[in-house]
Amino acid sequence: MLEVETLDKKAITRLYPERSLEERGHGKLLSFFVPDGALNRHVVLRDKELVIARRHGAIVRSGQNILLDDATLAATCWMQGIFAAQLTIGNTSFHKLFSVSRDPYNLTRASGLRIMADLGAGWQLLAVPSAFEMGLSDCRWIYQCPEQTIIVTAVASGEDAAMQWSLSVEGKPCRFLVFGHVVLGEREYDAGGQIDFDPARKRISFRPDPAWLWGERYPDAVYWLVSSTPDAIEEIGGDELLYADGLARNGAFVALRSRPTQALSFAVVGSMTDAEDAERLAQRYEAGISEEAMLAPASTFWRKAVRGMRIDSASPDLAAQATLLPWLAHDAIVHLSVPHGLEQYTGAAWGTRDACQGPIEFLLAYEHDREARQVLKTVFSEQYLEKGDWPQWFMLEPYANIRAGDCHGDIIVWPLKALCDYIEATGDLAILDEKVSWRDEKTMQKAPEADTIAVHVEKLLDTVRERFIPGTHLIRYGEGDWNDSLQPADPHLRDYFNRHLVRDGVVAGYGIFDPAHDSVELLLHPSDTRTGLSFSLIAMTQAMLGKLFTPAQRRHHMQLIEEHLLFPDGVRLMEKPATYAGGPETLFRRAESSSFFGREIGLMYVHAHLRYCETLALDAAADALWEAIAVVNPIAVTKALPQASLRQRNTYFSSSDAAFPDRYQAADDWARVKAGKIAVDGGWRIYSSGPGLYTRSFVENILGFKRRFGRRRRKPLLPAAHATLDLRTDHAAWRRLMKPKPQM
Repeated sequence: MLEVETLDKKAITRLYPERSLEERGHGKLLSFFVPDGALNRHVVLRDKELVIARRHGAIVRSGQNILLDDATLAATCWMQGIFAAQLTIGNTSFHKLFSVSRDPYNLTRASGLRIMADLGAGWQLLAVPSAFEMGLSDCRWIYQCPEQTIIVTAVASGEDAAMQWSLSVEGKPCRFLVFGHVVLGEREYDAGGQIDFDPARKRISFRPDPAWLWGERYPDAVYWLVSSTPDAIEEIGGDELLYADGLARNGAFVALRSRPTQALSFAVVGSMTDAEDAERLAQRYEAGISEEAMLAPASTFWRKAVRGMRIDSASPDLAAQATLLPWLAHDAIVHLSVPHGLEQYTGAAWGTRDACQGPIEFLLAYEHDREARQVLKTVFSEQYLEKGDWPQWFMLEPYANIRAGDCHGDIIVWPLKALCDYIEATGDLAILDEKVSWRDEKTMQKAPEADTIAVHVEKLLDTVRERFIPGTHLIRYGEGDWNDSLQPADPHLRDYFNRHLVRDGVVAGYGIFDPAHDSVELLLHPSDTRTGLSFSLIAMTQAMLGKLFTPAQRRHHMQLIEEHLLFPDGVRLMEKPATYAGGPETLFRRAESSSFFGREIGLMYVHAHLRYCETLALDAAADALWEAIAVVNPIAVTKALPQASLRQRNTYFSSSDAAFPDRYQAADDWARVKAGKIAVDGGWRIYSSGPGLYTRSFVENILGFKRRFGRRRRKPLLPAAHATLDLRTDHAAWRRLMKPKPQM
């Protein structure tokens, strides 16, 4: 590893001239945000005392499109000196150029794009830098060495399917060895492909195996690695450049070795559909493109995504919320357009439930109605022609035959909810007359006929009616529900579950409708003798949000949540974890067998907590809502919760995980979590509907920008301390709502 130094404040000021540095929550200068108009840049400093559960990383993507397409480049950058992992254009699973980084400890060197430097004492790996800076479309690694400062910058173009890396040296020139672990498919070593070297022009082309899935569906797909500083490059080649003897070992690597230099630049460009277009991009980036030219359209895109919203405030609490908004937009758009996350790096598909929640709610909150309409048309075009329902998840063309074979019982209702959300916000009833195709579940091809979305809805409703438990209007549980951990272990029981039953004034999480018994057995209810669990958050909040409760019932269930499910770091799905017996499954599969204590197993699932925030808005509980949303803001959480562990502060975390080493200790010491005596870690990052839900709560409920059938109104729900915030926006309709009304 390369010896680097921690930056001091003087060095930081030199790197960020004329910009104020805003510390957030850590108490010492370990990470900070650099304000940049409506956007922010997050900087993390190297510190030997800094211990975090998850390594810092960022997903950058190219272009201007909010929706999934085959022209958007995406890559994951890690602080530990992985300058691009899982680089793809289009499908984020099948179209990988460089491999995924799965090693959080940085022990291996064979993942993604890596760089070595020779400062005069042989090759050393550029690993954890002195400082790591993340923007919405770029990253920067700063290595302060004893006699030189090396800066590596990676930028995803806001216009092209392109990503460029620039290396600069302050001080004596040094040599670099850049090498990438090539996949050219879905998994390492699983597919072939063609790699061609052009030593004269110092460039490399990559094409997928025409006999494999990617090459078959995209016969013209090609990536190019090119350089605008070819004179600085001594040699390009394969893995022979990685060994002192210069002999190839047939490793899946490409490499370029530079001469001693103070500047080196190279880029990856490509196209999945047009080899000539890829060649034009290659020539453009060989000629040289400045970082400013690449980032200007990207900055415009991200500002439009948040409607140019800017909140100026001296209050740290409000500043933390304002700072997070563009990062939430980033995460929401990654979830929709290049589906994967930092931990959940497989993806490329739309979950039916996911597409109908976070993306729709994010798009409607910022009034990106055209894109929301397109998401709905796409989802309804994937409805099965005969069954009338959807799979749990599906890929889009040309991989639409790849999809889940089953689905949870609640999946079918989410497209209907999303459609209702859209119409109730926009008033666009004309969408019901839009004709979209069906999916033939036998062939997985598009059915030849198309029908209006209104006809699709009728088919959906017929299917729901067919699935009612006899004598009720309650839909069968199927393969599970919204809580992924509570999937039925006994296939016989899956037809008898339900979520909305009330006994003794308390709604049950589930009910078993067994014809062999006269009454319904309630689970996750005070009368439950089978699971030992008494309360289910989702059953309560969804009933409130669906207006199934009377006002008295709602107040009673809010009291139950506060008494049994509200913990310092947020509300939990149940009052305690399901019993873990080391593997045997009796009722719920994952809840009873998963050894990992996080996400739904650890019970504080941020997505569900954000739905609880919506119930607080129903009661206009401004102070409670503000406190509830603050504990899931990664910028504010370490200030709001003394027991919250340090974590990456510019990414949405999908759960708050009590820091138990195993499930046995979690069961023994569970009371300490509610008492705030157990540390809580941030869970998986970025990939979730949560950023969209958070955005909706903040924009619609807290800031108060709401629509009903196209008519706008503003009714903020802010604590008294923040009622006079300085809010600016590029959205003309919102500016009109903020103008003071004339005095009569």
